Amino acid sequence: MVYKTHEELAHPSEIENYAIGCLITDPSCREEALDLTADHFYSDRNRIILVAIDRLQGDGLPVDAGTIAENLANQGKLSDIGGFSYLLELMDSAPQIAHFSYYAKQVIDRSHRSLLKKKLLQAAESLSSGEDIEKVLEGIDLSYESISNDKFKFLNSSELIDGEFSNEYLLNGVLVKGQPCIIAGPKKCLKTNLLIAIGFSLATGNPFLGKFNVPNACSVGIMSGESGQATIQETFSRIVKSAEWSPQGVDGLHFCFELPALENQLDIAQIKRVIKNKKLDVLIIDPAYLCLSLGEGASNLFSVGEKLKPLSKLGQETGCTIILIHHTRKSNGLNEFSEPQLEEIAFAGFQEWARQWILLNRREVYQPDNPGVHKLWLVAGGSAGHSQSWALNINEGSIDDEGGRIWETKLFPTQEARAEKRSQKEQRKQEQKKAQAQDDIRRVVEELESLAKPATATKIRDGIPLPTGRAGAALASLVKFGQVICTEQMAGNGKLANYYAIGPGTAGRNGIEERFLASRPPEGRNGKGTPL
Repeated sequence: MVYKTHEELAHPSEIENYAIGCLITDPSCREEALDLTADHFYSDRNRIILVAIDRLQGDGLPVDAGTIAENLANQGKLSDIGGFSYLLELMDSAPQIAHFSYYAKQVIDRSHRSLLKKKLLQAAESLSSGEDIEKVLEGIDLSYESISNDKFKFLNSSELIDGEFSNEYLLNGVLVKGQPCIIAGPKKCLKTNLLIAIGFSLATGNPFLGKFNVPNACSVGIMSGESGQATIQETFSRIVKSAEWSPQGVDGLHFCFELPALENQLDIAQIKRVIKNKKLDVLIIDPAYLCLSLGEGASNLFSVGEKLKPLSKLGQETGCTIILIHHTRKSNGLNEFSEPQLEEIAFAGFQEWARQWILLNRREVYQPDNPGVHKLWLVAGGSAGHSQSWALNINEGSIDDEGGRIWETKLFPTQEARAEKRSQKEQRKQEQKKAQAQDDIRRVVEELESLAKPATATKIRDGIPLPTGRAGAALASLVKFGQVICTEQMAGNGKLANYYAIGPGTAGRNGIEERFLASRPPEGRNGKGTPL
C-alpha cells in the first residue's frame, strides 16, 4: 500500500482518486458514505466508475476491478476512463481503506464549496451587470439550499406515505433492528445472564426464553467488563446446554472482556472496524457506568446526551443494533418489587437515548435458603410500538446440586403473577392478623394474672393497653375456649357488669391448654413450685 504525505492528500484530484480506489479495493466501504454521488466528482472518469460500482451493487453482483471493467465495456465506456489499467492505478493510489469515509467527506465538501463559489461568482457578475439585488440574493440562497439537501433531505407527505419503510424485528415483539436499546434493572437482577441468553438466541435462532422467536439468526458481539471471563464462561455453558447445543457450536456469538471509553474517538473507531470485520448485527455493552465518565454531569440531560451521541452515530453508520446494559434507580421501598417503569432508569439522558428497552425487577426478595431461584418482572417496549410485560421465573440451581448449576426458565403472563402476588399479600395479612390476635390474647391473660381477681373489660383494656375492639375480641376468644370465665357482678356504681377471670384450664396456671402461650412456668405461679 502506498502512503501519501499531507500535501499530497490535500490535492483535490488525488482525494477523488483515493475515494474511488478504496471502493474498488473494498466495495463494502460504500455503506460508510451513501450520500456520496457521481455529481460530487470533478473527474468524469471517476463519475463513470462510481456509477458502475453502484450499478453492480444494485444488481447484487460482485464488485472488483475485473467486474467494473466488464460492466463498463458492456456499456461502451471502458475506453472513456482510460481502460483497465486506470482501475489498477486507482487501487494502487489509495493510501488506506480505513480512511475512506474521510476521503468521501472531503470529496463532498469540495464539491459543495466549488458549487457555492460558482454561484457567488455568478452573483458577482449579476451585480456588476446591474441585476436586481433581491434576485441575486435569492439565487444565492437557493444555491446554498441545494448544497445542503444532500445532508438534510426532506420528504413530502406523498414520499413519506408511498415510501417502503418498515421495522424489522430481531426478537419478535421485543427487539427492533437498528434502534438503540437499554437493558436495565437493579443490581443482582440477572441482567448479564439474560443478555447472554439474548445473544445466544440471536446467534442461533433459538426462541428467547422459549417465547420470543428470532426471524433470522445474526451475528452478535458481547463486551463485558464486570462479571469476568470465568463467570461468563460458566453462565454461557449452562444457557447453551439447556437448549441442547454445544457451546463450541455457536459460531455467530463473539465475546470481548475489555470495555471502550465512549468519549474516546479511537475506541469508537476500533469498535466500528470490529463491527465491519466480524459483520456484527448486534453489539451488547455491559455495563454503561464503566464506559462513561459522567461525574457531576450524570444529572445533566445535555451532558449525558453528548456522551451517548457516539453510540447513536456508531449504530447509524454501521447498521448495528447497539444494546447498553444499565441500572435502575435504588428503590424507595415503595416500588421495590413492583413492575419496572422506564422512568426508573438511572441518570439523565438514558431514557431519552433508548428507542427501545428491556426492564427487569425482582417480584420478591431473594431467598438464600432456596438458592438459584429468581422471580422477576420482564417489561419490553419501544418507540416502534411494541409493549409487553411478563413474569419470569429462573432456576439456576445450586453449586451443591448433583451435576452442578442449571438454566431453567418459565415465562408467564403478568396477570397470573399479579394474582399470585395479591394472594400472597392477603395471606401475609391474615398471618399478621392471626399473630396480632394471639399476641392480644397473651397480653390479656398476663393482665388478668397480674390483677389476680375478676375485672371488667374496660379495666383489662386500660391496663394493657389495647384498643377496645381488639381487647374485646381477645376476651371473646378466651371465653369461647374456656380459658377465661365471664360472670355478672355488681359494679361500684350499683349496676351489673361483666367481670372476667382466669379459668381453671388456662395455660397461665397449669400449662394444660396449648392454644395459648403460658405466661409463667407450669410448676407454679411464682416459678418456684409454690402452689397457686
